[in-house]
Amino acid sequence: APALSPDGSSIVFSWRGDIWTVPTSGGVARQLTANEADDGQPEFSPDGSQIAFVSDRSGSRQVYLMPASGGETTQLTFHTEGYSLHEWYSNGQQLLTEGNRDQFWRKGDRFLQISTEPRTGERMLFDAYGIDDRMAHDGKYLLFVREGTRWCRKNYEGAQAGQIWQYIPAQNKFKKIVEHPTGCRYPLWHPSGEKFYYASGQSGAFNIWIRELSSGEERQLTDFADDSVVFPCISRDGSVIVFRHLFDLYSLRLEEQASPQKIEISYAGDEPREPELRRTLTSATDVAFSSDG
Repeated sequence: APALSPDGSSIVFSWRGDIWTVPTSGGVARQLTANEADDGQPEFSPDGSQIAFVSDRSGSRQVYLMPASGGETTQLTFHTEGYSLHEWYSNGQQLLTEGNRDQFWRKGDRFLQISTEPRTGERMLFDAYGIDDRMAHDGKYLLFVREGTRWCRKNYEGAQAGQIWQYIPAQNKFKKIVEHPTGCRYPLWHPSGEKFYYASGQSGAFNIWIRELSSGEERQLTDFADDSVVFPCISRDGSVIVFRHLFDLYSLRLEEQASPQKIEISYAGDEPREPELRRTLTSATDVAFSSDG
């Protein structure tokens, strides 16, 4: 779950249940949280001074704040059903999250706006499902995905292919703006608000495309054939996109129009302890064998 600082110089990400940071150019990762709980989904504030993240340290997955350099955390949310964290609003005073409340059965998650002040409640954006939402910097438009699944399915074509929709909060109106038989995912706004990036499987594996909002003109920016681009994020200044491909993170320098570069990340600490507790049994009261023994 990588996320970029506003100027694109550093990344925060989750590894082994904690939040870490590293320069976008690569290097030794530095640990920001050290908790037995599972910490993840980090997001830089618009001014880069804070990091919001999700942790189950209180029992369910709640949103927390901490300084960008690490340190004391503040719990923002307390709803027992928990949250997923998507991004900050440009004013730095609200966060865009997702949660399942009293909607029953399929696709019950809703987009929820919460405050950076603790115990201030939540506001549902609209009563319909969606994933991968991103708010324009001026707050006038929201891009989100309908259909599809949480993960990309390579070479899939069919009715469950993801579609990118636009929501206009001031008018409470919706419009489907991108649809391909192979699916569309992960919309990211260009700082101008006049175009956006997204991942699509139309070239085989999911790759990053850029598309003009008004004209629909688009072009492909990455060309991976072996596997897909997943979990892309963009710096607030629009200079760089970071994404995961297979089990590595890559950076794409947009202003330089360069090819994606693998980010070499190293770990300089002790050998991380295994999260599993292994037990060896010496006796049993019942036993069953597989057919091949």
